[in-house]
Amino acid sequence: MDSPIAFCFALLVFLAIPGPTNTLLALSGATAGLRRSLPLLLAVLAGYMLSTAAQRAVFDTLLAGSSTLEVWLRVLVALYLVYLSIRLWRTRAMAQAPIGAQRVFVATFLNPKALIIALVLMPPHPVVPSFHFAALALLTIAVSVIWIKAGVLAQRVSGDRYARIFPKVAAVALVAFAAVIVSSVFR
Repeated sequence: MDSPIAFCFALLVFLAIPGPTNTLLALSGATAGLRRSLPLLLAVLAGYMLSTAAQRAVFDTLLAGSSTLEVWLRVLVALYLVYLSIRLWRTRAMAQAPIGAQRVFVATFLNPKALIIALVLMPPHPVVPSFHFAALALLTIAVSVIWIKAGVLAQRVSGDRYARIFPKVAAVALVAFAAVIVSSVFR
């Protein structure tokens, strides 16, 4: 996208869509609160920035020549999401086991959104202008704070029931995202 306004709007909408990272951020907001969840912003930011930059530099060239590599990459991402969902499903006391920055970083780095951001939303120039990465950084932080705050608000509305139920809902959502990724392999 060459228009900065169109790029920012598309990126904002795309980042706001529920996904693995947003699910983990909302879960952290619900179980740890806003202030204790804020350090996760660095993990999300690092995950998207590093993944997008790496994919622009490497995967664009590799994937163009190998559909098999693309299939395996999607399968690996889906398997990681299933692994995350199993961990969430088995979680009993989320207040004692907060969502860690490493988990959020890996989920974000492997998030299929990063691939779409890198290969579809970013302009097709050999060198991506710094504006696009700056916009990605600012919008990532803004959307992440909103998801954390949404988790905080959902917990306040539903009380302790939310802390017990939300990890299960988040686990099911992650499996659904994995299924979407795997189904895209067969299209």
